[in-house]
Amino acid sequence: MQRAFITLFALCAVVPSVRAAPVAMQPGEWAVTTRMEIAGMPTAMPAMTQRVCYSKQEVQEHATVPAQKSNCTRQYYHVSGNTVSWKMSCHTNGSVQTMVGTFTMTGTAYQGTMTTEAAGRKMVSHISGKRLGECTAK
Repeated sequence: MQRAFITLFALCAVVPSVRAAPVAMQPGEWAVTTRMEIAGMPTAMPAMTQRVCYSKQEVQEHATVPAQKSNCTRQYYHVSGNTVSWKMSCHTNGSVQTMVGTFTMTGTAYQGTMTTEAAGRKMVSHISGKRLGECTAK
């Protein structure tokens, strides 16, 4: 599940526009930490850290995601130095999901926040990643 969320983050970070990507992510092994805040939850969820190996091909695929999906609309996308901000809405199964995010990236690290609202619920995700080195064989 965490890998799916990490992939969702990576896609959301690049889906709004590929042509203006601030910094290319380097392939390799990454430690990715996600902390989620969900409105209405009685207790905070603990941060989760997972090691993820991104191949050169995966990094290139993330960088070539189409600028817009058929069910999503970009409200804005802005790049300033190594920081990218965006807002987009997606229509799925009769509901609207709105995502607003800001991420600061280098080739070997990133950190940011993404707020997702859908069906009257709000989730704030704080995500950070750090490249650890080359992928290790399993």
